Amino acid sequence: MRNLIRDALDRGSTHNSAQSKTDIIANSFTVEDILAYGRETEILAVRHRDLGSQFALKLLRQNARYDPISRELLIQEASVGLRFAHPCILRTHMLLRLEDGRPAILMERGGPSLYAIATQQALTAQLIFQVAEDVLLALEQLHSAGFAHGDLSPANILRTTDDPASWKLSDFGLCRHVGSGVPHEDTKSAGTPDFQAPEQACSKPLDCRADLYSLGRVLQWMLQRQQGDGYEDKVIRGLASSLTEVDPESRPKDASQCRATLLHLRTRK
Repeated sequence: MRNLIRDALDRGSTHNSAQSKTDIIANSFTVEDILAYGRETEILAVRHRDLGSQFALKLLRQNARYDPISRELLIQEASVGLRFAHPCILRTHMLLRLEDGRPAILMERGGPSLYAIATQQALTAQLIFQVAEDVLLALEQLHSAGFAHGDLSPANILRTTDDPASWKLSDFGLCRHVGSGVPHEDTKSAGTPDFQAPEQACSKPLDCRADLYSLGRVLQWMLQRQQGDGYEDKVIRGLASSLTEVDPESRPKDASQCRATLLHLRTRK
């Protein structure tokens, strides 16, 4: 009886109601909102019922519930995310199995995405520099562990909730081992086309330089939403140009070299 009363209070209704106002997941989390959704997955804002802690929960939508490839990719995403505990990478806490059998990833709840912020305010050179530096720090971690992110875009770069000057890389759903090709035929068209490296668009094996190309496209995207033509803007344009060379051999060799170049040019002013 106590559990029934508790459930009713958390749901905002009595346990006899035909339709509850709040869903409860894994008997531990109440759903507060939908943060994002795609073709196969959705991300929910959830709160722990006892601790009050806030999280994000990524799970398969009902239409992909029985799709073996979608399930495999979500489990693989959790496996990659659990390897990292870095301030510039969105934290993965655990992989859950829901009552209906669907896998779900319990994650840190990040702030608004770079895409969302850029639609609401003009971007400054300082913000662009900070995004570049934090993303490069995240890529250093991924690449040193032998992974390429595979889907770096403004939607997957999140502002941190406790420090608005810091950023985190998220969404490892298309992450793959460096040098590997497309894991499934169905994922050939996955990703964000405007930010993909040419070799990725052709389904060739990826190395770390594909992510650097994507970062260069993100920098160009941000520059289009920022006014200014000072020294810092020229530095960013020059870096973006070197990162978006069509030939991977003409790009910086890795994130560490790129970040060192960025810091050197920024301090020359």
